[in-house]
Amino acid sequence: MGHYQKHRIWIFCCCILLGSCVNLKEVGDFSKTSKTSIGTIQKINFGFAQGCRDRCRIGSMASFTIQREEECGCETYQEADSVLLRLQLTVQGYFDGLEKLSGNQLTQYDLSGPKRVMVEGDFGDWRISPQETEAYNQLARVIVNASTDAFRRKRLSQYIEEANAPLLALLEKMEIVLRGNLQGILDNRKSRLYGYFQRLTFSENLSDFETGMATKIYYEELDEIKKIEAQIATSSTALRKISEAHQVLFDNRRRLTGKDLKAFTKQYQSDLSDLIVAFNQLSQ
Repeated sequence: MGHYQKHRIWIFCCCILLGSCVNLKEVGDFSKTSKTSIGTIQKINFGFAQGCRDRCRIGSMASFTIQREEECGCETYQEADSVLLRLQLTVQGYFDGLEKLSGNQLTQYDLSGPKRVMVEGDFGDWRISPQETEAYNQLARVIVNASTDAFRRKRLSQYIEEANAPLLALLEKMEIVLRGNLQGILDNRKSRLYGYFQRLTFSENLSDFETGMATKIYYEELDEIKKIEAQIATSSTALRKISEAHQVLFDNRRRLTGKDLKAFTKQYQSDLSDLIVAFNQLSQ
């Protein structure tokens, strides 16, 4: 084989390798952005325990009840917040592994997130089913197994393949919890505040000034609720985007260096970045 032909082959191989690195970098960048997007859930200015305490306090305000110690019985709602956080951290752990695996850095992966086993049960107004429990534990096993030397010698596609079904199940569960359960508790807070302030403003014992101040406080509370609703909607939309994007990765797991995949991951990353910016603006 002539020197010129060998040179052409060497250039061709370098181009292939370079293209592969670029596209795997896109997967890593998408994974990093996904982790940040999922992290917005923890920054929502409301939770199940807070909703429970609000309901208790509004009831005390309406009945003019003052107790030495607040007795709201919100333990199950605190557990609901804890379980949602565990779901969030485990999904983030998967994307942390995907980011490092695509960058050949899995030896730096922290396995502290998914060590606890999930069990089914009721948590406030929502529950973890046996199927969702298995999805959580299955994804946790995928993350742990990915840290072994044997796995590192296998293809990135296996990590994506084994995680896709449980990951999508957990992303869907978190979206349902946010859009349905957490939003439902927020709707309850809004309804109770409306009833309380409406009765208050109709009271003949208040002066016009006091009635005006009560009206002002009500609309300030309403503004805060609308901001929280927007945070919930933004985080939920991000979860849906991540789910769609990972399905694209799964469908293309055996051709991760394709140009179309690069364009897809880049677009999803851009969409998620926009949602992160929108969430941060709501938090200001």
